[in-house]
Amino acid sequence: MAQRQYPPYTAAGVAPASGELSLAFRTRGSDTYRVTQVTAEVSPRAGGAGAVCSVRRNGALISPLVPTGDAAAGDPPVWVGPGDELTIEWTGLASGTIGKMVVIYDLGA
Repeated sequence: MAQRQYPPYTAAGVAPASGELSLAFRTRGSDTYRVTQVTAEVSPRAGGAGAVCSVRRNGALISPLVPTGDAAAGDPPVWVGPGDELTIEWTGLASGTIGKMVVIYDLGA
């Protein structure tokens, strides 16, 4: 049976004075999603020299990312079920920096 592909999920946010920004992806209802790629991006000039970025599932590290633009993809996929939260988290951003997240996923079997 073929996986049901969804349009990419996108989110954006603005870093506050603390320089910490978190964007989240969650399932709808009782669905379980198979995430095959997560992309993070901020403007290279606004990112700050000491900025750090990571992908986390329920607070656990999945992968570090280059803060100004990077993607985590490949095997194994990340499964996100009801009650789970997949986040992109930045620290050390300049205040007012816009962070963007793109998630490529399908409905898990």
